[in-house]
Amino acid sequence: MDTQRVEVIGSEPIEFTTLSTRRGRPFSVPSRLPQLPPECALATVVLPHWVDWSPPGRPYRLADRRQRYAVYQLVLNEGSGEEITRFVDGALLVELWPDLILPAEIRDAWDPVVRAWSPSAA
Repeated sequence: MDTQRVEVIGSEPIEFTTLSTRRGRPFSVPSRLPQLPPECALATVVLPHWVDWSPPGRPYRLADRRQRYAVYQLVLNEGSGEEITRFVDGALLVELWPDLILPAEIRDAWDPVVRAWSPSAA
């Protein structure tokens, strides 16, 4: 288990722990959820090729819930701390969380972080 500290513009750095699925695939889990400025949280983005294996250069509109769902699913499965802090907004992730389809290990590792952010956790 490795840890990585990712600097976040306008916020405290976020610590990421790298874990592995049963199949040995690494994934990153933050100590807390990132909060993106609205213009970034709802931007049109192109994911790096190591995160999105579909034809390169495909734009995703994060303002569109279905496209944001696809991005968050890809980033949580394939992204590092840098991609998570660049593309995932905590509040929007909490809203999508019940619907995301993730491997059990990834969901189990992220669940406490998501629940800590959720207003119903109080």
